[in-house]
Amino acid sequence: MTLHRRLLACVLGLSAAAAAPAQGVFGPPSGSATAPAQGLFVLAPREPQSTTSHAVLQVLGRTVASARVWVAGDPVTVYATGVFARDNVPLAMGPNQVLIEVQMPDGSRLQQTLSVTRETPVPRPAPTDDALGPSTLPPATTPPQLYVTGPSGVQLLHGLHQVRLGGPFLAELPAGTVLPVSGQLGQHYRITLAADTTAWAAVDSLAPAPAGTLRPHAAFTSLSVRGGEQGDVITIPVPPHLPYAVRSVTDAQGAIHLELDLFGAHRATTWISHLASARLVREVSVQQPADGRLRVQVGLTQRRLWGWRVERTAGALMLTVRAAPQLAPAGSAQPLAGLRVALEAGHGGPSNLGAIGATGVPEKDVNRWTTDALQAELEAAGALVTIVRQ
Repeated sequence: MTLHRRLLACVLGLSAAAAAPAQGVFGPPSGSATAPAQGLFVLAPREPQSTTSHAVLQVLGRTVASARVWVAGDPVTVYATGVFARDNVPLAMGPNQVLIEVQMPDGSRLQQTLSVTRETPVPRPAPTDDALGPSTLPPATTPPQLYVTGPSGVQLLHGLHQVRLGGPFLAELPAGTVLPVSGQLGQHYRITLAADTTAWAAVDSLAPAPAGTLRPHAAFTSLSVRGGEQGDVITIPVPPHLPYAVRSVTDAQGAIHLELDLFGAHRATTWISHLASARLVREVSVQQPADGRLRVQVGLTQRRLWGWRVERTAGALMLTVRAAPQLAPAGSAQPLAGLRVALEAGHGGPSNLGAIGATGVPEKDVNRWTTDALQAELEAAGALVTIVRQ
């Protein structure tokens, strides 16, 4: 059995064992879900009377695992945890009655009727600056004001959006980076990095730069590439507070290269020192794709990229292309010997439960079980495992 199937069986088995009591007797599973005293509990929609503009309704509920259920006249599957669902129940315009029927193992029947009114959706106006919040800084046509990132650094968004786990980010920059702020919408500053690049940052991650602060600018004439213990290092002489962004790009032939954009820089490079100790970097080129945006492109000797790291010193930016980990020979009893792996279960503690499934099992428990099983697999293969959340 594969690891994926073993983990799935573990999770389903634990959920079923927690949520499926003796036949005909309904008891709550472990977790924080509320057990229906009468044997039927509708989880969605949450209220027996509701209004929607959608053309369909999604129904989710729980009952005794061995019961039979019909939603709007159609039979639905009841799983071992007692969970049942029916998607896309059609709704007519105006009032709708959706009947849920349950036949218990002893032959008794339960019913609940959902009253759902479907309304005509109200057209949404086109988004404007005012819809996101007042503009409290000058428009983009005026010279930007300089701000400095706080002690936790800053995450630059491509635009104003909300993603539950964050991102995607244009860049994640360390403390002290100087950024030109050209406007504000709600709780985000607009950052004008270059003539063709605008980003957004949370207001609480930036502070006004001290009086007299100058916007950093780079115009280096040379850079170097050398090999090191952890990989090849590209050293670029730039001011310490210059904003930058790094990304990996795959071309049409499947080859990977890195692109390092330096904002507030112009091309002046005439000399690249590529030392013989470098083994991972094939070539480095410097381009000026836009006014105020300089690009250092790093071609690699191999098709696989094992990651990179950016470090700043007082006078340089150092981009390290990481070398592949040293693994045991093929066919070894412990093929991952010497490889370090960090596992993060996510969530944890008495309050950070994550999502609560319909069976009442907290997400943090599923994460914990999965991480423990994966740790055992990795250690059996020789890996050195670090658990972030014990």
